[in-house]
Amino acid sequence: MVHIENFRNKILPATIGGGYTEPDHWVWCGSVAQGEDGRYHMFASRWPKSIPFTPNWMTNSEVVRASAAQPEGPYIFEEVV
Repeated sequence: MVHIENFRNKILPATIGGGYTEPDHWVWCGSVAQGEDGRYHMFASRWPKSIPFTPNWMTNSEVVRASAAQPEGPYIFEEVV
């Protein structure tokens, strides 16, 4: 059994300014893959912050692609896919 303290000691701090965010959208469920171009591409769901979460995430979500030079980001919006 792995002890919690051993696990905590292996977690590195998050990169400041990394990841992917959009000021006017909720972004969730990102998945990253390295492309043939050597860049990292994140596919994530988003929906406008102007509408409530439930049940609108089911009907107003769209998938976007963002890219970055490093796997930790920062990611820049590329397109709605």
